[in-house]
Amino acid sequence: GGFPVKWNSSLIKRKNNDFLQYYSMIQTDCLKSDQTSFSVFSLFSWQDRGNPGQIWSASNARKDDNLWLIGASLNHLRSTDQFKIQWTIKSSRDHYVDDIYAIDDTHDLLSLSLLFAWKKEFSPRLKMTNSFSSSLDTLNSSRNCSPIQVTTSLNNGFTYNVSDKTVLSIGSSISMIRHGNLFTDEKPHSLYGSYSYLIHKKTHTLFGVTGIETNRIPTLNEKYWSPGGNPDLIPEKLMGLSCYFSTETFFKQKVSLEFYLKQGKNLIQWTPIATYWQPVNIKSTRRLGIKLHITYSLRNLLSGSLSMNIANSSAYNIGYHSGKALLYAPGFIITHNVMFKLSDQITLNGQSHYMSPIISRYDWPEDIVLSSILNHDIHISEESIVFG
Repeated sequence: GGFPVKWNSSLIKRKNNDFLQYYSMIQTDCLKSDQTSFSVFSLFSWQDRGNPGQIWSASNARKDDNLWLIGASLNHLRSTDQFKIQWTIKSSRDHYVDDIYAIDDTHDLLSLSLLFAWKKEFSPRLKMTNSFSSSLDTLNSSRNCSPIQVTTSLNNGFTYNVSDKTVLSIGSSISMIRHGNLFTDEKPHSLYGSYSYLIHKKTHTLFGVTGIETNRIPTLNEKYWSPGGNPDLIPEKLMGLSCYFSTETFFKQKVSLEFYLKQGKNLIQWTPIATYWQPVNIKSTRRLGIKLHITYSLRNLLSGSLSMNIANSSAYNIGYHSGKALLYAPGFIITHNVMFKLSDQITLNGQSHYMSPIISRYDWPEDIVLSSILNHDIHISEESIVFG
């Protein structure tokens, strides 16, 4: 497909934007008893799409990929405990062809994972959540092969109801990474804490504060993807703080407001490099913003939601673009969803979405900026009972 865009004060047509996807999903749930359940799920997806390239450098490249996912989980419930065991196998193949730059690459990714989770209620006020997971990942491509990566992670968290109005939560996670036969020095971790206070019970008016610190190492794709992988990436760090307020107004309409600040160090971001994309570390980043979310309903006939995000981002790095907004980081986003029931089976759905202009590439004397986007979508859905 193609669509018009504004570039250098003129209107041009963006081509090679077509997209085709087939997918199927099956899930079976079995209730062994009132306390034990077992489920099996599988997903297959095939996609073929065009890659139009950069707005200043059009491309006829094509990409097709397959994804297979299969897994199973066992759940057991007791009065004060909940156990879960889950295993997953994921396999994908990505084929990318660009005749202009003589690129014909295939990437095969395999991931095996096992999860043990346990929730415990010590008392009506104190609850605990623990999980242990282990995964094995490999990435093979036409040009290179990554070492086998084994990740072992431990997560734990506690929630304590100080009173009927005050709730405290804390949690942490830590992982150990092994490449081949060697353990890496990096140990990804995260810490978080939250405080919430119920101001008014009848209107569910709530105020809260949340803080988080994370450390993330580069993924196999970010280090070994071809072309574009960057083996010199270093772990990124993030610290965030948010304050939120939510309430229910007249007629049970819900309103929530959140202020957030995120400070990053060595943030990993994919950026356009000549004929391909490559992830790089950004020395320092800052994101400050406000989120507003409103939901409404009227007599079970009309319902909808309005979401708005106003953000200011800055990237501080060595170079002329230091202090500018992050790539592909809009300053304003607003989305409105509405659903109208025409009958018990037929529903009319609509959505409007607006996104402000974004910087797609730092340049001199002017950055490459993509224009704002305004989309409208409407569709009708029907539900029917086949069996029963």
